[in-house]
Amino acid sequence: MKKLNIGQFVIIITGPSGAGKTSLIDLLIELYPELKKVISITTRPIRVGEIPGENRIFVTETVFEEMMRNGELACLKKDRQGNFYAIPKILNGNIIDLDLEGIKEFRSEFPNVRILAIGLEQPGWKCAFRMMRRGDKMTNIYSRILNDKESFKNMDNVVDFVLHPRNQTVKETADAVWSIIMNNN
Repeated sequence: MKKLNIGQFVIIITGPSGAGKTSLIDLLIELYPELKKVISITTRPIRVGEIPGENRIFVTETVFEEMMRNGELACLKKDRQGNFYAIPKILNGNIIDLDLEGIKEFRSEFPNVRILAIGLEQPGWKCAFRMMRRGDKMTNIYSRILNDKESFKNMDNVVDFVLHPRNQTVKETADAVWSIIMNNN
């Protein structure tokens, strides 16, 4: 069986809020030990069930600003709620979820890294249901659905592959992603 050379590229999973990116990445890492999540840094509050240092590195705005000044961060982003996000310049893994702007920035800030970007396209109602299930507030869900509809309308111009896992299990989607990874290795 062909093995994945983890030094070869970074896999980026993208899609609207609630599309299943985190569940997919978690399962891929569980199934394929060659994959290791790039742990991003954020100032947003921890969600129920998240583990600091495993899901994300949670820091205060002061610490985040210091890391920015020291040149330790790439792909800086501020969300609509005022939370900051970034990727450490020294990559600590090979699979990550980013929005489309984040993919463009990643390509710019890591020009020597081969990237395989895979988009998940899901209907808005399914994304809304997932966000409700994880405890997001209804006002945030509504604004995210509207924003994501606009933000991801040209996803196929930014990513290498778009998957439509509407009626698939997370395992079936993980198998499809692994197949794409291995065919592009």
